Amino acid sequence: NDDASIAAPPTTTDSPDLVVLVDNGSSRPQSTLMLRDIARKLSQRIGTEVVPVSMNHADRAKEEDLNGEPANLFKPLVSARIADGARSVVVLPLFLGPVKAV
Repeated sequence: NDDASIAAPPTTTDSPDLVVLVDNGSSRPQSTLMLRDIARKLSQRIGTEVVPVSMNHADRAKEEDLNGEPANLFKPLVSARIADGARSVVVLPLFLGPVKAV
């Protein structure tokens, strides 16, 4: 074993322009609120904003049931951020069972 022949993976200090935590989505407000809570805790843990987004359905939940803030869907949110100049996007999947979204 020649440890010198094993290259270390490249490292970077650059932060991504966007980090999203993605679930399948649900029309149930509790699901979106839980996703937001997980994203908030993860943001605190890693020191960068983690945006909670859903693949589908979450936009059916009423804003008033989501503390007055509409749910984010993956495609429109990421498309808007890219249009605003984001070039690096980290996608963190949060799928707890079989889903058709991926």
